[in-house]
Amino acid sequence: MSAFDKICALLSIGVGVLFMVLGVIGFMAGSSAHFTLPPIIGGLPFFLGWGMSVPLIKFWSRTNATASRRQRIVVAEERPNFSDFDPDE
Repeated sequence: MSAFDKICALLSIGVGVLFMVLGVIGFMAGSSAHFTLPPIIGGLPFFLGWGMSVPLIKFWSRTNATASRRQRIVVAEERPNFSDFDPDE
């Protein structure tokens, strides 16, 4: 992930967590914005937050695991032997 991707993911995860908190509160007390939701249905913002946060967190951890795996593969590859190099040729 590039730096821009990570910044966008952090902002999205933050908004998603906010929706999850509001969803938990809405589940118990209801939700009111430009519309009003009764207590049980007021938990719907939780699922919006879940849908925003969890895939980003899983993708981020997967890209970190892939990057470390790539580093191990590069280290394990055979490196060229420059001791046989003859500059006079």
